[in-house]
Amino acid sequence: MPFSPVLSAFVWVTLAVFFVFTVAVVTNSARRDAFRRFLQGRAVQTAAVFLAAGLAAAMLAAIPVERDGRTDTLLQVSVEAVGAGIPEAGASAPFATATAAGEPLRHAGLRVKEGRSPAVHIFKYTLVGFIAGGVTGVTAILFTAAFLAARRRIPFSEGVASLGSFAWKSAMTAGTLLWMVFTWLLLLWPDWHVLGTTAAGTDVFALLLGLSPWATAAGFWLLMIGFLRSGGFGTNCNRA
Repeated sequence: MPFSPVLSAFVWVTLAVFFVFTVAVVTNSARRDAFRRFLQGRAVQTAAVFLAAGLAAAMLAAIPVERDGRTDTLLQVSVEAVGAGIPEAGASAPFATATAAGEPLRHAGLRVKEGRSPAVHIFKYTLVGFIAGGVTGVTAILFTAAFLAARRRIPFSEGVASLGSFAWKSAMTAGTLLWMVFTWLLLLWPDWHVLGTTAAGTDVFALLLGLSPWATAAGFWLLMIGFLRSGGFGTNCNRA
C-alpha cells in the first residue's frame, strides 16, 4: 500500500465535506428527521455500517510514513505491526505455506506445531474466531434489547421481542456479521495470507484493504448525494 497523494487529498476533502454535511443535518430538526427516514432503507443502513467500518482504514491510508527509502501509508505500517499482510517472495494460494514455485513462505503457518496439519490449525482458529465474534455480537444485541426495554419501560423479554421490528435491525445485523469477520481475521491473518499473494508477493487481502479507502470516500459521497436527492435539504428543511 504505497502512499498516494491523490487518495490522501480525496479522503481528507471527503471527510471535511462530510463533517460540514453532518453539522448541517444535526443542527436542523427537519433535516435530522429527513436523514432518519433516509436511513430506514436496509441497503442504506448496511452501506452506512460498512462506511463507518472503513473510516479508520481511510484515515490511516491518508497519512504518509517514510521508511526504508520509500513512502508507505500508516495503514500498511499498522497492519504489518501486528504481523499481517507482510509481502512474500512470490505468488501463493490462500492459506498456503509455500509459493507456487514450492519455496517456503516466511510469514505463513509459523504457529503450526511440527507434525500437526495446517488445516487443523486453521479450522481450530476459524471456529474460535466465529464463536468469539458470535458471542460478543449476541451480547451487543442483548444490550440493545435491554436499552430498548429501559427506554420504553417494558420487560426485557419484550425488549428482545421488539428487535424483530427494530428500525436499525439491518444495521445491527450487518455490524454483527462484520464483527465476526473481523474477529476471524484478527486470529488468522497475522499468521496466514488468507487470500494468498500476488505474483509480486503482495498479500491479496492487504491489497484489497489498501483499495478500501477509495470505496469508503466514494461511498460517503454517494450517501450525501442520495440524501440530497431525497429532498433532505429542501425548502421544508429551513426551520431549525
